[in-house]
Amino acid sequence: MVLFLVSSAYSFTKKDPDNSVIVNPAGITYIVDINFTHQYGVCDSYYVMVCNEDGTPVAPPRLFQEGVTSYVFHESGNVNETRVAHMERVQMYGPTVCNEPLYAPPASITNNFMSGSTYVFNLYPLVIPGDD
Repeated sequence: MVLFLVSSAYSFTKKDPDNSVIVNPAGITYIVDINFTHQYGVCDSYYVMVCNEDGTPVAPPRLFQEGVTSYVFHESGNVNETRVAHMERVQMYGPTVCNEPLYAPPASITNNFMSGSTYVFNLYPLVIPGDD
């Protein structure tokens, strides 16, 4: 019986954090869901981030991957502030060759974020027509 419980607990810890909700009893969990309204591929590279109201990331940014719709971030402690989720184009040297870059209006939540709780942000990226 003990072996079964140990192996079950191990299998739950091996889940892909991009596709599952993770309980973080030691801190705050933020989930950023990316909701596309278009059917095209993504041009350029983007970071998905959760920042404070000054624009400083509260957790390491995650590189956006096509097909991954949820990104999980963690922050320690309790926080009574504003958190902002957004997508930001990865800074590249020189002009972009992308004729249809994305823009996702930021999503913000002002709350007393509690340790052990999960908060969900929804981003809706839009294609910005090129200058051709």
